[in-house]
Amino acid sequence: MNYKKTVKSVMASACILSLSAGPLAYSNQAHASFLTGWLSSHSQEQIDTVKREDLSLLDECSEKAKKINSVEQAKKFLDEVLKLNGKVEKNSSDYSELESISKKVKELLKQINLELDLQSIVDRQKLEEQKLAKDNLEKAQQLEQERLEREVKEKINSAKSALNERIDSLLRDLKEKQKIESTSEIDRIYIESDKIRDKIDGMTTLDRTESLKMLINELQDDINKVSAAEAKAKREAFENLLKETKNNFTAAIENLSVEFNAVDLGDGPYDEIQNSIKELKTMVSTFSDMNSSNKIEENINSIGLKIKKSIDDQKKSEEEKLERAERRANIENNRNFDKQLELLSEGKISIKDVIGGNQKAIDKVNSLFKAFEKYREGGKIKPSSKGVLFYGQPGTGKTTLAKAFAAEKGVECIMLTPSMVMEADGAQKMLQIIELAKKSAKITGKLVVLLIDEIDAIGQKRSSSGSDKVLVSLMNSLDLLSPEDGVIVLATTNRREAIDAALVRSGRLDQSVEVSYPNQEGILEILKIRLRYLQLDPSIKLEGFSSRMKKFNGADIGKVVDLALGNAMERNKVTELSDAVILNSDLEYGIATVTDEKSDSLI
Repeated sequence: MNYKKTVKSVMASACILSLSAGPLAYSNQAHASFLTGWLSSHSQEQIDTVKREDLSLLDECSEKAKKINSVEQAKKFLDEVLKLNGKVEKNSSDYSELESISKKVKELLKQINLELDLQSIVDRQKLEEQKLAKDNLEKAQQLEQERLEREVKEKINSAKSALNERIDSLLRDLKEKQKIESTSEIDRIYIESDKIRDKIDGMTTLDRTESLKMLINELQDDINKVSAAEAKAKREAFENLLKETKNNFTAAIENLSVEFNAVDLGDGPYDEIQNSIKELKTMVSTFSDMNSSNKIEENINSIGLKIKKSIDDQKKSEEEKLERAERRANIENNRNFDKQLELLSEGKISIKDVIGGNQKAIDKVNSLFKAFEKYREGGKIKPSSKGVLFYGQPGTGKTTLAKAFAAEKGVECIMLTPSMVMEADGAQKMLQIIELAKKSAKITGKLVVLLIDEIDAIGQKRSSSGSDKVLVSLMNSLDLLSPEDGVIVLATTNRREAIDAALVRSGRLDQSVEVSYPNQEGILEILKIRLRYLQLDPSIKLEGFSSRMKKFNGADIGKVVDLALGNAMERNKVTELSDAVILNSDLEYGIATVTDEKSDSLI
């Protein structure tokens, strides 16, 4: 108390000095404030201690307030906690204010504890009331359960009496009316009735009443059945045999119906078999003695044989249809070069199935492909050639051969023809096509065939004409191609001598192979390919025809076959290629016609 008076005295003196100081008033006043603070302050440790205590008590208040059942009361206390918490933070350096807040916090904690104590008393009262109500309910339930058990027991005893009376009635009736004469059967019935009585005596719930009634009913049925046993015994063997025979006949007819429904008879004996099955079903439905069994069995076997024959005929017809359809498809595919390329790419046929002869060309291109593939797989030897030039007479199959190679290898074939590059912007279009080939190889990761058809029209010997630009562009593009680009160039020409020498020098199209007229062996091979899948008269000897087709190219041989096939279809009066049978005379006609056409073209 003396300490506070001293502080007040010092503060009063400081105020008087500030009022009389004149210009130095503010400075002296500040000095006085500093002095006042210094004289009235506590140590920082004391202030922190009070603050920690306040915050700790506030935390305790918050945790306990959350346990209050009343949401409204809990919210009220929590709001007060937040309010005091804010004051603590705001006055965290004012010891006196913290002391004042501490009193309010303790008072708040006291109120919360009081609320929790009251709440605990109320909870205990509720628990006691609930326990009392539960005890009363259990007692009431127990009394009700005892009453129900008494009622059930009375009902069970009543049911037992009724069930036993039913058994007594059955046995009295059995004895008085002499329903059963056999003593062994009577003994068995009594034994069964005793078993039922034992089950009745052991009955503890009404749930078994119905099942016991059923047992008594079964006993009644058993008595009735035994009473008619002698009469049944005389007919039983016959009825069983009759029933079994009828079932066997019915099953056999069902099997016939199933087989018959699976047959597409078309114009066959459909109505006859169907009517026979209907008559057979009528016979079986009225079957009442064994005298007609032999006739029914004979009819079943007869119909079965007719159906089997129809099934065999249908299978044979379907097989023939499938064979004809497959032959038609093979013939059409064999005549369709685009389809042949598709089958080649799918690996279903080989290049030998498409073209004949020209083994040297096949070997050279295969060798080039292997060199490119080996290098792309990490080989050290870089292919020196960019591609192969196919040259030879028109119609010898140069372009076909190049496309077939690409298809068999399963790679894309990009075609470059003279018509694509003959305009003013021809050089630019050529570069675009070559870039397209390189891009395709890069995207697919496979080799790409660039087929330059009739290259003599593009790469003819240089002159002063505007086409030289296209030729120069082509040579520059070939120079820039590398094995890494994955582009193999296959070119065709009918006039090798017209090609500029620079185009076929080393490093460009420096490999060439002649695709010439097939020799006799090649003609025979092509002829067999063209005639494959067609129907030939067994007397035809193709070797003799091939020897008469010298200077025939692949297109000529194909035309011979087309003429022979057309002649055969007209003679056979058929519209399907697969239905025509080619004779020696048909091939003779085809060879003679093509030979005349070739002779006329030379005049």
